[in-house]
Amino acid sequence: MATPVIQFKRGAFANLPGLRAGEPGFTTDRYDLYVGLTSSTATNKFFGSHRYWNREDGTNSAKLNLVDKGGDNYIALSSPNTLAGIVTYYLPATQGANGTQLTNDGSGNLTWSAGSDSSTFSGITTFTDTTDNTLGNADTGSVQIDGGVGIAKNLTVGAGLSVSGQSYFIGTATFYGGSINLGDSDADDINVAGEFVSNLIPNVDNTYDIGGQGVTAKRWRNANFSGVGTFASGVDASDINIGITAANEIDTTSGILILDSAGGQVNVDDNFETVGITTLASSGGITTTGGSLGVAGDLSVYGAVNFSSDISVTGITTFTDTTNNTLGNADTGAVQIDGGLGVNKNATIGNGLYAGSLEVAGISTFTSAIDANGGATIDNVQIGITNDNEIDTASGNLTIDSAGGLVTIDDELSVTGISTFSGLIDANGGAQINDINIGTTSSNEIDTSSGNLILDSAGGTVQVDDALTVTGDLRLNSNNILASDANTNITLTSNTLTTFAGDIRVNGNDIQDSAGNSVFTFDGSQNVTANQNLTVSGNLFVTGNTTQVNSTSMTIEDRTIELGIVDGSAPTTTTTWDLGVLFNYYDGSAKKAGVTWEGSSSRIVFGAELSDGAGTGNNNPQLTYTSYAPIEIGALWVNDCAGQSQVISCTGSERFLENITVDGGTF
Repeated sequence: MATPVIQFKRGAFANLPGLRAGEPGFTTDRYDLYVGLTSSTATNKFFGSHRYWNREDGTNSAKLNLVDKGGDNYIALSSPNTLAGIVTYYLPATQGANGTQLTNDGSGNLTWSAGSDSSTFSGITTFTDTTDNTLGNADTGSVQIDGGVGIAKNLTVGAGLSVSGQSYFIGTATFYGGSINLGDSDADDINVAGEFVSNLIPNVDNTYDIGGQGVTAKRWRNANFSGVGTFASGVDASDINIGITAANEIDTTSGILILDSAGGQVNVDDNFETVGITTLASSGGITTTGGSLGVAGDLSVYGAVNFSSDISVTGITTFTDTTNNTLGNADTGAVQIDGGLGVNKNATIGNGLYAGSLEVAGISTFTSAIDANGGATIDNVQIGITNDNEIDTASGNLTIDSAGGLVTIDDELSVTGISTFSGLIDANGGAQINDINIGTTSSNEIDTSSGNLILDSAGGTVQVDDALTVTGDLRLNSNNILASDANTNITLTSNTLTTFAGDIRVNGNDIQDSAGNSVFTFDGSQNVTANQNLTVSGNLFVTGNTTQVNSTSMTIEDRTIELGIVDGSAPTTTTTWDLGVLFNYYDGSAKKAGVTWEGSSSRIVFGAELSDGAGTGNNNPQLTYTSYAPIEIGALWVNDCAGQSQVISCTGSERFLENITVDGGTF
C-alpha cells in the first residue's frame, strides 16, 4: 500500500480565503500557518511562522523577530549566547513621556525617568540671569532659544517687544495708553480684512482727507452710505441721485422739477420718458435728436411737436387739432405720420380710410358693403361665421350656382354628411369605397335591402382572388369543380362515390370506418387523435418538440438508447449541449432529478433538483442544477491517470480510503 499523504490548503498570502472553523491554511510565500474561525478572512487566526523567531542551534541563542508592516525587515531581540541563570525584566505598566528613558532598579523592574533631551518641567522654572535683550537681536538676553517657542498660557513682557516676522493675534488685541503708529512711510501697506465696529472721527475738524488731496492716482473708488451725506462745498457726481429715489434720476422731495435753459429750449439727446401726465406745447418746443419719447401716463399735444425718433405713450394721447384729412393725401389732417403705423388694439375711424396695404389682427366690422373691384384674397375664409377654411351661412342652405350650369372642383371633394344625387354617378376613372356599404348593413359587405344579390359578369365568369367562405349551402348548376387549369378536381355524382383529384378536406371532426366508428379525430388545430391502436410498419419519425407517452409502462426491445443524434446520424461538429435522462417527482412541488452529461464541464452529473431550459441543439438555455444528488454505492473504483484501483473499500465495519492523497487545494 502506498504511503498516505495529507496536504494543508496552501497558496500565496494575498489569496488566503476565509477559513472555516478548525480549517488550516499555509502561505507558501510567507511560510505562515493560519487556522480558521468563522469563514472570514478577518477572523483567520495566525498560528505561527518561522519568520518571527530563530530557534537556538547550540551555537547561537534564540531570537524574537519584530517584523515591520511590509514583512521584509525586523528588529531581533536576543539573549546572550551564555547565561548563568534565568534573568527576568518587568516592563513599566504605563507609557513613558516624550524624552524619558528606561531605568533598572537592580531587581529587573524597569521604570521611566527624565532624559537630557526634550525635557518636561512640571513645576515653575526660574532663570536668575537678568541680562536684558537688545530689541531686534535674538542672540541676546538671559534665555536664548534657536527654535520656535510654544506657550499654552499668558505671556507677560515687562519691557519692549520686537518681532521681525509676521505676528498673528487670534483673540482680541488691545492697544491703549499712547499712540498707535501703522507704518512709517507710504511704502508700508495696511490691509484690513475685518470690519469696523466703531465710528471713524478725526481729532481735528477740517484737517485730514480721505484719498489723496489733488492726487488723481490715489482716489477712493466707491462710497456707500445708507444715511445722508453732507458736503459743505458741493457735489461733483456722475450718476446723480437727488431726492433720493433711484439711480440715474433727478427728482425733488417736494414741488415741481423745473429744467430751465437760458436759451429757451431743452434738448434731450437720449430717450425722454415721463410717468405722469405730460403736456407738450409748441411755445418752448421739445426736440429729441437721438433718443425716444416715453410717456407712462396721458399725453396732450397742443401744438406742433417734432420728434426725430420713437414715441411711446401708455396712456391716452389727445390731439386737439380737428383738421380733416384729404383722402389719398398723407400730408393733410391733424396727425401726419411719415412711417408705418402699428395699432395693437381697436381703432375707430370716423370717416373714410385710404391706405396702401392694411393689415388688421382683430375683427373688422364693416357696416356698409365692401367693394373689391380688384378681387379679394381671404385666408381661412369665414362667412357665417363657423370654422376656418369654411364657407357657410348663418341660416338656410348654401347654394353654389354657376351660370354655365356646371360647378368644377379641381381637388378632392370630402363630404362628411349624406350626399343625395338625383341622377347617376359617373365614375369613369373607377371608384374606391372604404368599408363598402351598399344596402346598407355592415362594413366590408355588399348586400341588398330585398331580393337576391346577383353578380353578373359580361364575360361569363366571376373571379374571387381570395378565399371564398360560404356559410350556407353551395349549389352548383354543373357536376364538376374545376381547378385553375380548368381540369376537374372534384366530380359530384348522385348516390355514388365522390372522386377527389386533390386534397381532401373534412368539414366534420372524424374519419369513420364502415361501421360508423370514429377512427381519427380532428380538433380543428391540425391535431389528430387515433382512437385505437396505431401500428407503424415502417420507421416512425417525430419532428415536433416533445414526444409524450402516457402508458402504465414502456418496454423497449432495443439494446441501446442514444441521445444527441443530429438528423439521424452522429454529430459532425463540436457540440456543447446537455444530455440526460430526467425523472419527475413531487416533494411539496413538482421537481425534476436526473443523470445527465453536462456539456460545458464534460462531466456526468447526478442532479437532485434541476430545470430544463428547453434549448435545442447547442442553443441555450440548457439544464440548470439547483442541487446535486448523493450516490449510494458498495465500493468505488477509479480508472484515471494513476491507473485502475479501488479507492473506497470496506472491511468488517470499517471503511478505508486507498491510494488517495488528501489535498486541501490551493488559494
